[in-house]
Amino acid sequence: MEKPQLNNPNELQLDDAYRSLPNHGMIEILVDRAELFKTMQNLETIGYVGMEIKSDLRGKPRSIINAYKGKHGPCFETGRKASYMGAALAAMDDDNHLLISGVVKLICEKTAMLYQLPPYDHVITVSSPTYPINTRPFQKPVHFQDNRFEEDQEILFGLITEYSNLKERSLLFYPGPFRLLILADGTVVKRGEVNNVPLTETRQLIKMDRLQKAINTAPVKPVYFQDLYASQGSTCLISDLKPSAKSTHATTTDFFSLNKIHPALQKRLAGVIEKKKDYFILTGSDPSDTFGCCPSEEVGAANQLVRTGVLSACANQVGPQECPLTIYAFKDEITVLANDLTFRMNEVFRDNVYGYLKQKTNYWPKRVIRWLLLSFVTLSLLFAYVRFATQADKQSLANLFDQIELTQDEQIVILLFHYQDRCPQCTRMEFYTAAVLEEDFHEAVDQDLIRLQLINMDHIDYQDLVDESGLFAATIFLLKYDQGELKQKKILKEAWSLYLDEKAFKKMLVQEVNEMLGEYE
Repeated sequence: MEKPQLNNPNELQLDDAYRSLPNHGMIEILVDRAELFKTMQNLETIGYVGMEIKSDLRGKPRSIINAYKGKHGPCFETGRKASYMGAALAAMDDDNHLLISGVVKLICEKTAMLYQLPPYDHVITVSSPTYPINTRPFQKPVHFQDNRFEEDQEILFGLITEYSNLKERSLLFYPGPFRLLILADGTVVKRGEVNNVPLTETRQLIKMDRLQKAINTAPVKPVYFQDLYASQGSTCLISDLKPSAKSTHATTTDFFSLNKIHPALQKRLAGVIEKKKDYFILTGSDPSDTFGCCPSEEVGAANQLVRTGVLSACANQVGPQECPLTIYAFKDEITVLANDLTFRMNEVFRDNVYGYLKQKTNYWPKRVIRWLLLSFVTLSLLFAYVRFATQADKQSLANLFDQIELTQDEQIVILLFHYQDRCPQCTRMEFYTAAVLEEDFHEAVDQDLIRLQLINMDHIDYQDLVDESGLFAATIFLLKYDQGELKQKKILKEAWSLYLDEKAFKKMLVQEVNEMLGEYE
């Protein structure tokens, strides 16, 4: 099948072509040199990704652009990680993900699939999924949540070296696929443009990121990330910032709503006040949005503070397949005028917010809270274990165990119950378990003799089960099936007490699984 091709298309033609492409499908676009910049802007606005300009600037009157259909559907977490392997200090893709050289980044399954397209194969490595979506038939896939947009830029800002000598520079054209690169001295390299870069980095940029020498082109001044960041903050790398026409907020303020906010948001708000930042940015959609692609608990919490008059919000208008991006500031501090954002701090209002935040933070000493949490977990596990031993609760869990779809008659299923809002303990338990299966039982896994299954205790289908069996904390069961029937089940009551000791946890799990496997022999 021949790839579709367009000749000097306008925005409407590009949009029509995008809709007709299959997921991750590619289109070839021929454009006159004078139309290259406008065409690239249209491609970004519509939602194309991985754009690469195949012709160079050596006298050819036309350029060829290869572009791919972007992300489709929600973002799910599967444990994927990506690493940028090019010559720059960092790279930013078309969905505002910032990849810093030498830093492994957690990514959603949808982004992982895009990074495996041909344009990225020479500059990005992507890990295999820790827990593929299709191995979780008993629960809805976990939505990926990543609000490190600002944190990643702060890290990048701290890594920038001194300015390079302006006399020792060269002009290079960047064909893509990233929207931009940031070099060690802070130079911003934009896709589809001639860039002024340090001469010392020219060879590696040509070799590893496929930049091209620009010949017979007018000189351009270098643009530095650190200058943009100092003057604009973390909006400086957002392509074609399009804030909504006005910010939203409530007319009255309920400061008491700060007493029950998401811990991550509480920390973020305190940081904004302490660092005297104008605003903060969150990516993702509100969990209440049925059609949102990337539900984020922190976005939902921030939007609640907008409704209670603590925050103002201004949504950036993104393409249909891009992750939503929202700019937040304290009430009445954002003004939108002709697509420009201006901010005016209200110190008195911020002092009030900070007072409520600190009152909430210091209500209980941290050590007491930690002790109470650990005590609750211990008692919950004991209570769950005792209740599990009763006939009524055995029957309750047995109904679930009997519903598990086996892929073969003899099989061991490691069942991990967890809440939708994943805690560090639960996540570690899952990672340790997945690692044990890969390191110690890969042959049994390959033979489908053993597998890991996750169940979301917050799911409505399991509420009665949770109430009846007393599963108040993340819990691991081992289930042994023989001839398609459940023959043995065991709750691993040691799991929670060992979650901080990876070696001990793995040793315990290996021993328990080996005992069950041995009974098949």
